[in-house]
Amino acid sequence: MMMLVFNFMMASWVLNTLANLMGASDKIVEVMDAPVTIKSDGGGDKIEGVIDGRLEIRNAKFRYPSKTDVQVLKGVSLSVDN
Repeated sequence: MMMLVFNFMMASWVLNTLANLMGASDKIVEVMDAPVTIKSDGGGDKIEGVIDGRLEIRNAKFRYPSKTDVQVLKGVSLSVDN
């Protein structure tokens, strides 16, 4: 008798999970079918002429606010010349 009750409990859990998955998949299809509202055909006005310069980052350090004991960036430096 106990095994029969267990089997019904497992079957109801599986059916509930499948129903949740079907609901979630409907939401995914709805989002995928939504019209695109972001412009993806290029930027705005083009800058005429030549841009000459340098971008430099020196000794960058970073920690996430939720994990202040873990340093993610440890003295990273980067320079980009045009």
